Order: sequence, then structure tokens, then C-alpha cells
Amino acid sequence: MTECNKCNGSGWVCENHLNKEWENCGVIDCGGAGKNCLCNPSGAFPPGTVVKASVYSNEITKIH
Repeated sequence: MTECNKCNGSGWVCENHLNKEWENCGVIDCGGAGKNCLCNPSGAFPPGTVVKASVYSNEITKIH
């Protein structure tokens, strides 16, 4: 199981920088809101949830 490489397993990305984790965007004064990542398409995993997905199956597992 590996973490999503876009959101680092958080399930959320920066709406202004879709390849960066929302809470750790790294762009000073970005101000972008959170947007659900491709690994969290329905937004069902709240911020703070770690999402891990297997590269060998279509299964997404909520860890905590």
C-alpha cells in the first residue's frame, strides 16, 4: 500500500495547486481552499484522514 502522490494520503489538495497537499501546499500566502483529491472523489474522507491505495487493486482503504 502506498500513499497518493498528489495529496500524500490526506485526500485533499490545494485548489490552486492540484498536485500539492492542501495543508502543506508550500506556496507562501497561497490562500487556496481544499479540494478533494482524485483518490477521494466524493470528498467522503474528511481532512486529517490518511488514505492509502494499493497499486495492485482498485481498492482504497481508510486507515484512520
